[in-house]
Amino acid sequence: VVSISRHPFFPKHFLSIGDWTARVWSEDLHSELVATPCRPSYYSAGAWSQNRPSVFYCTTADGSLETWDLLKSHSEPVVTSNIADCALTCLAVQDTNANQGLLAVGCKDGTSLLVKPSAGLTQSQGDEKAAFAAMMEREVGREKGLEKASKEAKARARKETARAAEPVTRVLPEELEELKRDILAKLALRG
Repeated sequence: VVSISRHPFFPKHFLSIGDWTARVWSEDLHSELVATPCRPSYYSAGAWSQNRPSVFYCTTADGSLETWDLLKSHSEPVVTSNIADCALTCLAVQDTNANQGLLAVGCKDGTSLLVKPSAGLTQSQGDEKAAFAAMMEREVGREKGLEKASKEAKARARKETARAAEPVTRVLPEELEELKRDILAKLALRG
């Protein structure tokens, strides 16, 4: 993991960047909620938008800046821009109070770039916050269900393994005959 960014609107969710994927996590779970597909060039940094709850940005080792909108797609960025001829190494998003959504991007060659995304990427879209919250709740519920099912399956497997490991008691034919005689004698006394 080379970058972690806590969500500005929903602090229990965070974005991690590592190798060739970006992943969205929840503090309530052990597995990710969303994972981007692997890309040809590894990710170097990532950060959430300070204005749009469903948007995050990623920089790459091939000089690209990707903009992801999770309400639109989990499988591809909504915008990919090649902004440098060298690897991008770090990323910072302007504070929400400034309301311009400028991005500061650091390059491997020591230069810095300021990028101004289009208004469509920086201005909240209607009920986006509620829609994103609902999507995250669904994903958390789904993952909790999967974790519960996995734990139950592991517990069943442990019980089966323990049952299979129990020693099998073998009764010899002479012992079986003696046991039958004892049972018949007890039944005769009752009857």
